[in-house]
Amino acid sequence: MTMRKTCFVIAMTLLPMIAMAQENAENKKLNATFGEEVSRIWDNTKRFVKKTGTAIGDEFSFRGGELKVNGTYYMPLYDTNLYNGKDAVTIRDTCRQMFNNRYPQALIQTCVIPQQDWISEEVKKDGSVVGYIQTMLCHVIAKDGEEGYINARFVFQTYRQVGHQLEIISEKWPLWERTDVIPTKDYKKLLKRMK
Repeated sequence: MTMRKTCFVIAMTLLPMIAMAQENAENKKLNATFGEEVSRIWDNTKRFVKKTGTAIGDEFSFRGGELKVNGTYYMPLYDTNLYNGKDAVTIRDTCRQMFNNRYPQALIQTCVIPQQDWISEEVKKDGSVVGYIQTMLCHVIAKDGEEGYINARFVFQTYRQVGHQLEIISEKWPLWERTDVIPTKDYKKLLKRMK
């Protein structure tokens, strides 16, 4: 945890205590009944705890591999190709072509496969393995004029039934799974957080 985040958490933790002390001093001046004082302190504490929780959540937010910048969740920015299998060039060329067809004016900066090999998962039926699904992801990042960037994720999947040949899952060869349109100011913050 960085020093900035640590200080932020400490400050947000102490804030309700300071507010309660200030509230107690004000209540003594007003000569409120004991029940009114307790109710007022309880309401203020709930309000400050809620604000503190929200602020801490925003500061440390992370959603399944996504990064939150200025209230928006984005996919990570991948710029290093890790896969060099025999189908790597075909996969990347397919993604580039699809991307260029949809966004002809955007300038592709990177087109990478950020994993070293196909991710393989067992397919089970009634508790027994009946096949395997292999998944490959490809990410394309492009500059969209001076205003921002586009980050697209493509999924390629194959299926192999036990004892049979590998088959391409046609609706996922590829599947354009997600697109993030990122304003330049958010893109710069994402780059800093990725390092």
